[in-house]
Amino acid sequence: MSDPVGHPTEDNGRATIHNSALVLEIFAGSCSLSRTCRDIGFRATAVEKDKQRAENFSIFACDVTKQEDAKQLMDYTEAESDSLVHAHFAPSCGTCSRAREIRVPGLPVGLPATERIASW
Repeated sequence: MSDPVGHPTEDNGRATIHNSALVLEIFAGSCSLSRTCRDIGFRATAVEKDKQRAENFSIFACDVTKQEDAKQLMDYTEAESDSLVHAHFAPSCGTCSRAREIRVPGLPVGLPATERIASW
C-alpha cells in the first residue's frame, strides 16, 4: 500500500510504490532494471530496438537513431511526464564492448597509469 502522495508503505512485509510511478529504461537490453522496478511496485517501460534480448518483459521497440522512433519516444515521455520518477539511460553492452577496440593515439592499450589520478 502507499500513502496519498505515493510514498512506499509496508504491505504484508513487502514495500510497494504507488502504482502510477513510472520508471523508463532506455537501452534496456535484457530489461533487468525494468523487471526489478516492476517487481517492487513501479510501472516500468523498457525501451530497446531489439526485442530479442528482453528476458520475459515487454519492450517498447524504438530505434532512437531514427527520427520517427525518437519522436514517438519523446511523445510517450511527454504524455507520461506527471508519472515519470526516473529515466535510466545506459549504453548498450555491445556499444561499450566495441568502443574498447578503438585505439587512441598516445594512450597505452588498457587503463592508463593511475598516478595521474592520484595527483589530482
